[in-house]
Amino acid sequence: VPRFLSPPPPPMLTRDTSLYPPLRMELDRAVHEYNPANTPSLKNLSLHLLGKKIQDGEHCPVQDAFHTMQLYLRHRAEWEA
Repeated sequence: VPRFLSPPPPPMLTRDTSLYPPLRMELDRAVHEYNPANTPSLKNLSLHLLGKKIQDGEHCPVQDAFHTMQLYLRHRAEWEA
């Protein structure tokens, strides 16, 4: 959690796309050599689930935030249920 968030949000309000089981299972179905023991990167989640290549060359936090929201929105209804 970034240091500027004081106090940090409670864990129940945190959404981590790399740890969310349905996104990990979706990645497992999309990439047969994916090892579920490894935490997937935003770069791989975006490439295999959204079909978008990011973090290639210069890193752009705005692009990261956009693609994180796209991943979140795919499962928002079940994530917030």
